[in-house]
Amino acid sequence: MNLKNYLKTWDGTLTENRMGRYVMLVQSVVILVLGIALATRTPVIEQIPPGLTDKGLLMADDANDAVRTAWGSFFADTLANVTPRTADFLDKKLGPFVAPNISSQVRDLVAAQAKQIKDEQVSIQFSATDVWRVPDTDTVVVTGEYTIHGIREAEKRTTRTFEFGIKIVNYRVVLTGIDVYEGPWRPTAEREKKAVAAARKAAEAQQTGN
Repeated sequence: MNLKNYLKTWDGTLTENRMGRYVMLVQSVVILVLGIALATRTPVIEQIPPGLTDKGLLMADDANDAVRTAWGSFFADTLANVTPRTADFLDKKLGPFVAPNISSQVRDLVAAQAKQIKDEQVSIQFSATDVWRVPDTDTVVVTGEYTIHGIREAEKRTTRTFEFGIKIVNYRVVLTGIDVYEGPWRPTAEREKKAVAAARKAAEAQQTGN
């Protein structure tokens, strides 16, 4: 039977109507599923934080290495490129990113550095030479050349390392930890081991002295 002729008959019309209802039902189900998927999907945002050179992807509770290392560089530059005139602005600049549990630690660090800079009339400058994220952690390491320019003293250059804990909370960058020390990067376990050994040596020296 010719389909075109069949559809012109009453039976053909009824069949076409039934098929049309099935198609509309399937379309409705597909639209409903897509709507639910879009409503519950966590969006991914392309972001350009300060100093970002690679494509950055920011999720609700995570970010790729490019975003994390860019923020690590920003925090290191903020903390380590200071003059007597800019020292008072450090706390305000970092404040919006600092987690409540380390706010006092960061505030004390910034205050101590600001006092030293003002009292000794020195300027500090930091040029990062390497920055990376420690695999499978929230830790970003920034290491580079740290220079102190003083009026009374000659210029002093050292290597300084910053370790930042950087988490993403509801698309917001949060600074959850900070550790600053001289010299190249050393894993936390290695530093703790050296600290324990130094404390033991000091205790032994004190006992010998007594």
